[in-house]
Amino acid sequence: MFRAFCMLMVCSFCVLSVAHAQNPDAKSELAKRAYTKGETLFKAGHYEAAQVQFEAAYAASPNPVVLLSVAKTQEKLENYSGVVQSLERYLKERADAPDAEQVQKRINKIKSRPALYRINSQPDGARIFVDGQAQSHVTPAEVQLTPGEHEIELRADGYEAKHMAVSANFAERRPIAVALKKEAAPVVETNEVKMDEEPVDLMPAVWVAAGVSGAALIAGTVLGILALKEQSDFNDNPSTSSADRGENFALFADLSFGLAAAAGITAFVLFLDHNERHSRKEKADKQTAKLELRPELSTQRAGLSAKFNF
Repeated sequence: MFRAFCMLMVCSFCVLSVAHAQNPDAKSELAKRAYTKGETLFKAGHYEAAQVQFEAAYAASPNPVVLLSVAKTQEKLENYSGVVQSLERYLKERADAPDAEQVQKRINKIKSRPALYRINSQPDGARIFVDGQAQSHVTPAEVQLTPGEHEIELRADGYEAKHMAVSANFAERRPIAVALKKEAAPVVETNEVKMDEEPVDLMPAVWVAAGVSGAALIAGTVLGILALKEQSDFNDNPSTSSADRGENFALFADLSFGLAAAAGITAFVLFLDHNERHSRKEKADKQTAKLELRPELSTQRAGLSAKFNF
């Protein structure tokens, strides 16, 4: 029994050893299949799916050469920062790479690519300034920025200028949307009545408003009487036409009385304003300069002295 158990343990150890020895080949086969599938997807234009397969191949068997294919799909997807990371990792893991010089040139070329900012504003037509320099186009527009720190400014007539600090990365694409704020209306201080200006005579406007009020009052009264008459006729002899005329007369009577009230209030306000303006003008007229002349006579001289009173 013991011999049988020992033989079983020895066989199990041998099987595990063989499986362990075959594991690298299994991973290599898995990587090969994933890489082949990635190449097929890449040729068909399915770049995202191809990148997944290339990365799976690298994970199964970390061959630095696979990183070149990963970078190839990332460039098709315009993920330029990912391209640089993959290529720099390739150079790091393959120190003796025969194409190291070409790969480094590719990295440098990508890093020198400007960023592209798509700028939109509300409203459209805002002028664009980059680092204080006016651009040749207005929003909406695309602006190229070299990698680094920049200040973008948008200006539009009637709106407050908008300043934005941005940090541009190489070859990136970024949209910017800005709602410009309208400028506050300037506050203009004026005097109600100036010393050198004549106050406006408001009496004609007072009479006009009073006349309108009186006419509207008379019209409202007449229409009210007609409405009452139609109501009486309707009570004696009900009819649709009599009811309609009565309602129309009553409606126009109400409108006339409303107009009379509004015109009367307007006339009263204008009358008060007229009196106030003339009162201020009279006070201003009293503040005039006066000249007093006094004769002066002595044994040495004779003349006049002048004195101004304000």
